Order: sequence, then C-alpha cells, then structure tokens
Amino acid sequence: MSADFTQIYEDGVAYVWNCLRRFGVPERDLPDKVHDVFVVVHRRLDDYDEARPLLPWLGGISVRVAAEHRRLQGKRELTMEAPETPDPQPSPEAAVSSQEAKAIVQAALQRLEQGRRMVFVLHELQGHTIPEVAEMMEIPLNTADAAAAMDSGPTPDLNGADEAGMITPDGSPPDSAPRPDSAPRPDGAALCKPNVSVCVDIGNYKTCNAAGTAYLSPQPCPDYQRCESGACVKAADVVGTVYVHMQIAKKPMTSDLYQGLANARFEYGGVSWVPPSTPAPETCTAVSSNAKVGVLFDGGVVTFNLPGGATNVSYDPAKKSYASATLSDSQFPYGKTVSFSSPGESLVHGPFSGSISVPTKRMLTTPTGGTISGKLPLQVTWSGAANDGQVELELLGVVSGQRVLCAPNDDGVFTIPAAYLPQGGVSAFLELRKVNYGKLTAKGLNSGWYSGSVAHLVELYFQ
Repeated sequence: MSADFTQIYEDGVAYVWNCLRRFGVPERDLPDKVHDVFVVVHRRLDDYDEARPLLPWLGGISVRVAAEHRRLQGKRELTMEAPETPDPQPSPEAAVSSQEAKAIVQAALQRLEQGRRMVFVLHELQGHTIPEVAEMMEIPLNTADAAAAMDSGPTPDLNGADEAGMITPDGSPPDSAPRPDSAPRPDGAALCKPNVSVCVDIGNYKTCNAAGTAYLSPQPCPDYQRCESGACVKAADVVGTVYVHMQIAKKPMTSDLYQGLANARFEYGGVSWVPPSTPAPETCTAVSSNAKVGVLFDGGVVTFNLPGGATNVSYDPAKKSYASATLSDSQFPYGKTVSFSSPGESLVHGPFSGSISVPTKRMLTTPTGGTISGKLPLQVTWSGAANDGQVELELLGVVSGQRVLCAPNDDGVFTIPAAYLPQGGVSAFLELRKVNYGKLTAKGLNSGWYSGSVAHLVELYFQ
C-alpha cells in the first residue's frame, strides 16, 4: 500500500495544490488542506479503481475538502491570496504583469458562487470534461452543464495568466504547475508504478517493469480495441448518447439564458442504458448521485436534420468532448421530430440513425428565484403544460450533490412537501424538465440512448 500511495502522491500533489488554491483555500491553509486530501486518499486507497483516471478521483476529494473548509469558515468569503513568497527580484515589467494577472483572475473567480466557481475551475482551468466534473462534484450531468452555462457570459480576458500570475511567452498557462515546496512529500518514489501500464497512443500501451525503474517496449492493442487509461478496451464496453436539449437557466437578477444544443457523446466504461428511474406520479423521493462517467472518445461525425437544415457535430480533441451545435430559442425545434445519422467513423462501431421527438416548451412561473423558506411546502407552477404524462421536477445542491426528484402530472402546478426542502442557508437549483427517450443501437455499442429534452432552471436560497 505504501508504494501505491507514494506514486499517487507524486503524480497528484501539484494538481491537488492547484485545485484547492483555485477553489479559494487561502495560501496559509494550503499545506494543511493538501495534507487532509491525502489523508483521505490513504484511507480510501483500497477503493481506488486503477483502471480509472487518477486526477478526477483526486479532484472529487479536493472538492469535498474545500467545501468542508469553507463550511468551517462560516459566512466569511474565501479569497484567493497571492503567494506569500514571490519570485526573487522580479523585473519591474514582470512584477506589474504578475500583479495585473492576479487581480484579473481573482476578480473573475470571486464573482462566482462557490459551487459554480468549482465547476469553472475544474472545467476551464483544470481541463476536465463536464461529465468528469459532474462525477467529481457528485452532481447530475445537467447540473454541471447548467452551472457552466450560467458562467458562459462575458468575463474578463485572462490574457494567458493563471491565478498565481504565471505568464508564458505565448500567453498560454505553463504545461504543469510547480510542486509547492511547503507541501508534505513522502520519500522513496519510484520512476513508474511497478507492473502498471500507461497508453502510448490510441492503439499502443507500455508497462512499467517489476522494479519500477523503466517502461518495457510498447505493445499494440488487439484489433478493434483502443488504449484508454492504460488498458485496451473492447467494443462491448462502449456507450453512446445522442441528444437535442434546451437548457433555460435564470441568471441571478437577470433574464433567462437560453442554451440549445444538438450533441453526442461516446465513452468507454460508462453506464449501460436503462430508462431513468422516476418516482410514482405526483410524489417525490430523495435520491443520490451515482452516475458512472466513462472515458470519452471520437465516435465520428453525427448529422442532425434540424428545421434550419442539416448540422454536423464532431469530436474536439482539444476539449476532449463533442463540439455542440448551439441553437437559439427561435431555432430550437420545440415540439418537432429531429432525425440524426452517423457513419460511425471510429475503431469500434458502425453506422446508426434515428429520430428524436423534442418536447414542447415549458417554463417555470413560480418560483423564479430568490429566497425561499425551507419550513413551508413549496408550490411550483409552470407554463406550457400539455397534460402529457409526467414532467420531472428536481431540487439539487450545487456542491453537496443532494437531490430531490418529483414526478408531477403535466398540469402546470405541483407542491413539494416541506420535508424534502433544505433549510439553514442552502443554495440549490430547481429544475423543471420534460424528456423523451429512445434506445440507440449500433454495431459495437454495448448500450446507448437518444433523447429530446427541455428544461428550465432557477437558483433558490433556502432559509
């Protein structure tokens, strides 16, 4: 166990340090909080699945340590402090640039509510995909999408600086953060983890020798397999998703923000498709977030036949996800059928096609945001009700991952019992959505689904 822990520490300490600092943990508290993260890592080492990427696991622990630190601070806002020990004798030009960079990033991040700040840091600064962020923060995928979307408006240009004020000649952030000298460091780290493999590229892997001193010669994956997270993965482990979705999110004190998407995703090791579980009609239930997110890969171009014409979406290697076709409110196909198709241009699956039935538009009319008493039942009303079976109402916390799911009849009014409402200064999202699902089948896909959905989301503060 000690060798495993040492390697994990060596591979992840700089990442953890930067996550906590970007989450707003003050510089003076960073050594203690980094230590707290790795205490949890050591305790949960037997639970770590070595087939999964390391950094998202460390990021999820860092999220909870930072959230607990914030809770213990009470109502005091966490700030991002400049490093206590600046670079020795910087030039006047470098000093000015560094201070300006720090001020820009500090101001930008401090404008964000803590949960959305964590989403922004993990997605935009640490480079994780939205599905990875959802798993790390233990929140639904739609919530992570919404939190990212609510912060997608105009923000100060970071001008190539990270919040520590580091600037590279081309304006990009440094390739890797430096190891903080004040962080605890175990002794005796090996060059690589004995007998553990890593990917060389999409089709080849290499394995560390038994002594941990060098990697053996690269080996190819078998036909119709590819290397992900150090392992060759079979086609049977592939899950596919194709969807058309409109997320309407009310930004605090402003009008609604519409974000319509036509998108797709393909992943190894994800969740097999099953119709999502919902409570009995006209009831609510408390549920936990347990989504398993796989490793995203390029599944080929998907063509959507939208009312305005054919639109292609394709994989973006830089973002490690599919680049969405963005649709405005006037362009979104409310109440229409959208067909899609793909030649399945990848190593593991063939062509597929289908049709998505998109729901009509529904909008929350009460509540529309603001402060709510958690001691009284919450009446929810919405426009666009079509008496078309059930809709879904979900109440969820941004950081904690607590969720309440209700299945009201689509008649425009429902009351959430007080027993399901949080109290004591909790910020949460209320989301109304209507989703139509269908099963996606294609050669090489273990499971898949497609969906059309419309959702309206507001942020509430429960006293």
